[in-house]
Amino acid sequence: MIRRKEREEIDLLQLLGKDFAVLNREEIEKIYIENNLINKLTKVEGYEVNHNALILFIKEGDLEFKIFDEGFEVEKGNIMILPINSARTAKLKKIFMDSGRFEFECIFLSPKYISKYLIPSSISASFISVLKRDPLKIDGIKGMEGYIKSLRELYEASNKELKELEEYLIVQSVFYIIKKINEYLIKETIIHKSDRKDELINRLHDLFLENPMINYNIEEYCKKLFTSRYLLNKATKELKGVSTRELINTWLMNEIKRDLLTTNLIIKEIGMKYGFSESTNFSKFFKRNEGLSVREFFEKYNYNNS
Repeated sequence: MIRRKEREEIDLLQLLGKDFAVLNREEIEKIYIENNLINKLTKVEGYEVNHNALILFIKEGDLEFKIFDEGFEVEKGNIMILPINSARTAKLKKIFMDSGRFEFECIFLSPKYISKYLIPSSISASFISVLKRDPLKIDGIKGMEGYIKSLRELYEASNKELKELEEYLIVQSVFYIIKKINEYLIKETIIHKSDRKDELINRLHDLFLENPMINYNIEEYCKKLFTSRYLLNKATKELKGVSTRELINTWLMNEIKRDLLTTNLIIKEIGMKYGFSESTNFSKFFKRNEGLSVREFFEKYNYNNS
């Protein structure tokens, strides 16, 4: 058995020295090439790229891709929201480096940007949760192409030296686009208006990510959230259709699957990282929640892990 190192992460926005960016396919391809990211994404180099949260507007063409085991097909006019965790996978280079007729504008949002401008705003907690953890495809929103075009022009004009007024205008433009998406999703009942239940689940997710381990303690979470286990379980049942424990196990599985697909850690090391003392316990937990053994999961994605 060969011992391998965990992949080093390259943050795309930190590479650009920004908290957010508006880029098209050609610009992203140029960044990948100039920074040798294609080679660094290979198992030999051992890197992965964190693209942060993405709002992808399709201008031309179509593309099929997967985020873990969920398939998506996008075409002209579609909007694709890829949250922070899913946008970290190296498989997204299929989108950014696709050689076919596929053109898009992409808004990159860092966690810092989301916390500073979106969380304190009138944007619903349900939409913030989409940016944080739930990939979502939107067929189309009237006028969105014009909104994106205006943001692109403003971003290009101020790309060299961002003055205070220009920064304010860009922030307002991004906020306006997100507000329009947020309103559309609420109108179509895809997400809920912001309420205490949404906020509870968002804060629960943040607490979980501080220490994503199998030995999590729901009672401790409840104390930090100033709520009861009954009310927390009621919120997860109403909004997600599962118990609190089932929801947290789903989040843990997302972290595990991301590491299985995008790091060079062996299976035993991944189990230990998330608090499993025995490989058999890790394997049982994985199969119970995924419906596949770890080996079957790798076979599904044509991966090999010793």
